[in-house]
Amino acid sequence: MIISITRLRLNHFWYLPAFIKTSRACVMQAVANKNCVGGATFVGPGLTFWTATLWSDEKSMREYTKSGDHFKAYPLLAQWCSEAATGNVEANSVPEKNEILNLLRANPTFAPLKRPAKTHTQKRLPIKSPWLREVFKPR
Repeated sequence: MIISITRLRLNHFWYLPAFIKTSRACVMQAVANKNCVGGATFVGPGLTFWTATLWSDEKSMREYTKSGDHFKAYPLLAQWCSEAATGNVEANSVPEKNEILNLLRANPTFAPLKRPAKTHTQKRLPIKSPWLREVFKPR
């Protein structure tokens, strides 16, 4: 199995309502996918948000990212975010909040952004893990 991790930091709180609506749609898309084994959303300090989705295989994960609400949401990140990193690693379960940062550090990719923070430009990940975790579609 493979886990896909995303960490985003919003530029400003005024993006929050649209971000939450879009994030919920993406989670519902994952929940409806028979190849999504499970996942979790996380919240951290400073308008940071994380997702972790566990997939039966990499092909299924890639198909999800290139379809539906997720595909529509991806271009919005360039405007909404000052930091955006993703990573995929082999895993057997949805990570705990204290594990997710180390998993992302294993293989990060930084998305192109219109107004990146200095940390994003320098390809640095935070020191702190998220502090709130909500699991979806457990099996």
